[in-house]
Amino acid sequence: MWSTGGRRWDVLDSGISISINNVTLFPNMAFGLNRRKLLVLSLEWKPYSVKIRNTDNISYTGIADEFMEHLSRRFNFSYQYVEPPDGQWGEKMDNGSWTGIVGALQREEADICSVPYAYNVERAKVMQFTYFMHSGFTTVLYKKSEDAQKTWKVLLACFKWEVYFAGGIVLSAVGLMHVFLIRVTPYPSKVPAAEKKDSVVTGFTMTIMAPLGQSSEHSPMFDSGRMLFSFWWLFCLIMAAIYRGNLMAFLTVSRTDIPFRNLEELANQDVYDVGATAGSYYSLAIQTSNQTVMKKLWRKIEKTRLDSPKNTDDEYQFQLQKLHEGYYAFIETNTVAENIMSDTCSFAKMRGGFLPTTGGMTFPVYSPLARLFYPELMTVWETGLERKWYSKWVPPQESCSDESVAVGVSALQIQDYYSALAACVVGIGTALLVLLGETYVFEIIPRCATKR
Repeated sequence: MWSTGGRRWDVLDSGISISINNVTLFPNMAFGLNRRKLLVLSLEWKPYSVKIRNTDNISYTGIADEFMEHLSRRFNFSYQYVEPPDGQWGEKMDNGSWTGIVGALQREEADICSVPYAYNVERAKVMQFTYFMHSGFTTVLYKKSEDAQKTWKVLLACFKWEVYFAGGIVLSAVGLMHVFLIRVTPYPSKVPAAEKKDSVVTGFTMTIMAPLGQSSEHSPMFDSGRMLFSFWWLFCLIMAAIYRGNLMAFLTVSRTDIPFRNLEELANQDVYDVGATAGSYYSLAIQTSNQTVMKKLWRKIEKTRLDSPKNTDDEYQFQLQKLHEGYYAFIETNTVAENIMSDTCSFAKMRGGFLPTTGGMTFPVYSPLARLFYPELMTVWETGLERKWYSKWVPPQESCSDESVAVGVSALQIQDYYSALAACVVGIGTALLVLLGETYVFEIIPRCATKR
C-alpha cells in the first residue's frame, strides 16, 4: 500500500475465516481514477461542443461537457480540454496516418475525445469507440426563399395555365354559341330589332364582362340566349369566387419555395451550391460511395471546398456565412441543423433524412477507459439524461417565431402589389396608345385632308 512514508506491506484480512475480494485486494478501486487528469480532445460542434472564447484556457461547454462532468464525478477524475494542432476533425492521408482529432488519438497524444464520432471501419482501425451518445440522421439545410410568383405572377398564379387555357376556350365557345343562336332562332322572336341588338360584338362583350364581375346594359332578346348566359354567369360566379379566395391566400399566407425534395434533385440542380464539413462521417460516406447521386454531390462539395478554410472553426463560420447568403445547401446531422434553426426562422430542412448514424466518445486503441466508461454511458442514455441535456442546449424552434409566423400569416408588403401595379401600368399605357390612335385617325387625318 502507498503511505506518506512510501510503499509498505499491509494486512488485508485476518482471523479464522479470511474473505478476499476485489475491493479488499485492490482498495484503490473505491477511489475511481484517483483524481487523475485526463486530456480531452474537442472542437466546436454545436450543440455538443460549444467553445468558450475570450479566455486564456481552452474551454468547452455543451452536451459533450455534460457527459464529461457526469463521468468525472462518477469515476473521480479531472480533465483538461486540448485541441489538435491542425484544428481538423481528421482525414486519412495517403501514408495511412490521420490528421486532426483522429490522428491525435492514433498517436495517443490524448486520453479521450468528448465530441461524438460516428463509427466506420477505417476509423475503427486507429481509435476505439464506446457506447453511443448521439443518434440521428443526416439532412440538408438551406435558407428559405419566398415564392417568386408572389411578387410578379400573383395575379396569374392563382390558377395553372391549363385552367386559363380551358377558360379561354369556353369563353370563345359561349360567344360563338350566342352568334349561332342569333342565326337559328325561328320566327316570330327573330325580328330585325333583336338581330341588331344581339350583334356579334355585343354577344362577345357580355361574355367577357361576366367573369370580370361587370354588368352589361345589353341582355339577350331570345329565350335561348338568356338560358345560355344564365348558366355562363353562374359558372363565372363560381370561378370568380375561387379566384378571389386563391388570390387572398397567395397574398397573406407565407409560401416557401422548396428547391429540392431529395438528394437526387439536389444533385441534379445547378442553382444551389453544396457544402459539408471536412472529416465528418457523412462527408466520408459521400466521398467513398459508388452511387451516381453521391458522386454528383461530392463533385459539388469539392467545388465549394476550394474557397473553404482548412481550420475547422473557420470552416464552420464559412459554412454559416454561405448559408445566410442563400442558395447554399449545407449537409449536416439533424441535431446540428436543429441547433442552427433555433437561432433564426429563415432556414428550412430537406424533408426526410439519409445516412442514419450513431456516435460516441472515442479513445486510443485498447484504452482501458473505453471499457470503464461503457456501462455508465449506457446508463446515461437509458435513464434519459441525454435527452435532458439535449433539451437544455437545443431550444425549440418556436422560440424565435412571433404570432404571425406561428399561424402562417404574413403582413403584406409593397412588393406583394408589384403585379397589380404592373397590370395598372399596362392598362394605362394601353389606354394612352388607343387614345393616341383615335386622335390620329379621327382628328389629325381629317384636318390634313381639309387643308389639302
